Amino acid sequence: MHTETLATVVPDNSVRFIGHETHSHDAPHLVYVVSGTAHLIVERTPVTLQAAESVWLAPHVPHSAR
Repeated sequence: MHTETLATVVPDNSVRFIGHETHSHDAPHLVYVVSGTAHLIVERTPVTLQAAESVWLAPHVPHSAR
């Protein structure tokens, strides 16, 4: 089975998100950026989120993040 690290611990007990490949969910999904920047691809469209921004994804919407 292939496993991929999605997050890593960084100083001061914070967590740094590393990203994930294209996938979808059976239920609606909220992506919220606490700090920094997230680069998503949502249905082949680039979306950049800054801290305190979010995107709501309907069920079965393909997306990835870096």
